[in-house]
Amino acid sequence: MARVLLSEVRSYKDLNDKVGYTVSEPYDEYYRPMKISKVQKSRRADLAKRLDTIFEGLLITAYESQRQYSIISGLDEINRLSGTMVYRIEDIEEARQEYLDAVDGIYDPDRRLPGRADETIYGMLAVLMRHLDDAYYYSRDRARAIAEEESNFVYEYSELAEALRAGYTRKRWNTIMDGRERDSHAELNGTVMPIDQPFMARGGLLQFPGDDSMGVSDEELVNCRCSLSYQK
Repeated sequence: MARVLLSEVRSYKDLNDKVGYTVSEPYDEYYRPMKISKVQKSRRADLAKRLDTIFEGLLITAYESQRQYSIISGLDEINRLSGTMVYRIEDIEEARQEYLDAVDGIYDPDRRLPGRADETIYGMLAVLMRHLDDAYYYSRDRARAIAEEESNFVYEYSELAEALRAGYTRKRWNTIMDGRERDSHAELNGTVMPIDQPFMARGGLLQFPGDDSMGVSDEELVNCRCSLSYQK
């Protein structure tokens, strides 16, 4: 992916035309090969679309703020400043509530839900703060990639909780073996574990694909398209 500098774009449309879509995929293409039912694919795509809108809204706000600020200060000065605010706290709070509304009824109503919203939104913006002059980090491509990944997390988490309630005792890791899979996830493909025990990947332990609660390496998480199925 060729790097596009923020100073090289004239508008948000121009930014996305130059960045293109090199990381994310259209929703139907992203979810089609996953080893889940058509209903599960449809639900994940629907949630990803809602989250995409939320995340892109924040990135547009950040882009507009940075463009306005850079006219005055220049990108070199921006990058020397620490804690540059490229968004308003009220924008973050609004996005956080929209996230909670989007996943309402999917997640278990437990304490992890608000924390996950904060982790995702603040994490997305924290990474942006380290790449203020790189157009990709404001792009629709990035928003969609994060939304697709986040939708997978939400449903894998929720489906595991539902399987536990339904009395399932074992879980099976399913990897899409299409040449794009991680070697570590290829090794996990077909592995069956007791439902309450984690899988051991090269980068650490995961209760389900996308699970970051046990300190697993980010290399095991980003853009993971794996899924679980359950056995009694």
